[in-house]
Amino acid sequence: MIVRPTSSVVQYNKPGQDSLTAGRELGVDALLDGFVQKSGDKIRVTAQLLRISDGKHLWSGQFNENFTNIFAVEDSISKQMVEALLPNLTGEERGRVTKHYTDNIEAYELYLRGRYFLDQRTPEGLKKSIDYFRQATERDPRFALAFAGLADSSVVLAVRADIPPRDSYQLAKTAAMRALEIDDTLAEAHTSLANVRYWYDWDWSGAETEFKRAIELSPNYAAAHQLYASYLISMGRHQEALSEAQQAHALDPISLTINVQMARILYFSHRYDEAIDRCRKTLEIDPNHGGARLFLGRSYTEKRMYQEALTELEKAKDLLRGSAEVLSLIGYTHAVSGRRLDAQKVLGELQGLSKQRYVSPYHMAMVYAGLGEQDTTFLLLEKAYGDREGRLTLLKFAPEFDSLRSDLRYDDLLRRVGLTP
Repeated sequence: MIVRPTSSVVQYNKPGQDSLTAGRELGVDALLDGFVQKSGDKIRVTAQLLRISDGKHLWSGQFNENFTNIFAVEDSISKQMVEALLPNLTGEERGRVTKHYTDNIEAYELYLRGRYFLDQRTPEGLKKSIDYFRQATERDPRFALAFAGLADSSVVLAVRADIPPRDSYQLAKTAAMRALEIDDTLAEAHTSLANVRYWYDWDWSGAETEFKRAIELSPNYAAAHQLYASYLISMGRHQEALSEAQQAHALDPISLTINVQMARILYFSHRYDEAIDRCRKTLEIDPNHGGARLFLGRSYTEKRMYQEALTELEKAKDLLRGSAEVLSLIGYTHAVSGRRLDAQKVLGELQGLSKQRYVSPYHMAMVYAGLGEQDTTFLLLEKAYGDREGRLTLLKFAPEFDSLRSDLRYDDLLRRVGLTP
């Protein structure tokens, strides 16, 4: 049984939403619908299970409990719903249906808030998610899922925000290891640790072992397939990467993060037309998704459609609130299109930003590569190497650095990162 994740379902939580339409858009066979009423310390949950093909009611129920016993309501709904769909489960399988990772309602709510803000993928949202996950672990120090969430947010923050990588990755590793100490059968925790092994440790065999273990434990965990795809791109296993991304997409077809991941893989595979098509499809779901605008702009740049690229990258800059990465890509596009003065102006902006906050040398290196200033480019890439900049994991296939590939310094850097023998 494949269950769509909360990140995909939550957008349908609107007054007047038609359940059957939501089910068709999500591509599911059945949908659990209902509502919660609360009065004092009492709650009433009314739920129904609908078959999407014809709208038939497969099951319905009403539950009245004290608010402090919300997990009992969840367990009852889970048991009865699964009985309606899969009546022949074994005892062990029935136990897995009602497994939950904390008995602390406050910790659970904080965890859900953390996941909500993590899915936003903005620096502000990521910082909020870390705060909520921390609070959840404080309320329940054995809440393994909350530690895994803390690890995930810390990794994404290191990639998305303009902060030094080391502190954020160290927090992620500590949290992931703690989650596995509590429950080493948790796929989310193995995925979190794999992500740290990949982005920061550059421990390629260790990362793949953890990704495979996560998928073995939970084949329907879309994030494991999505993140494993990034690893496979770095390893040059592009077709396998696309296959894993497609698997993630099949499990969660309207996830914006997974849709952008597919575009990202196509981009680093130098399949720019397909990347553009995937970005456009993502923007049909959400026209204001900064990641989709960013990779659409990058793909246009590599196709030498410079004006279209700059239009999309300026939109991404607004949506991602002045990200140094987007600014550097604007500078790179100016550089390769022959607008050297505009590129140098962007470099001045990046240098000004670096006096206020961390700006990755990797970003500035892209602009200098576009300008053809190889010595400065390598100097900055060396600084990025010293910072353990995670984006170096994709250096072997980043088209922005194609001009460096004949330089022996490039091969040496790839070797030290571990991307060549």
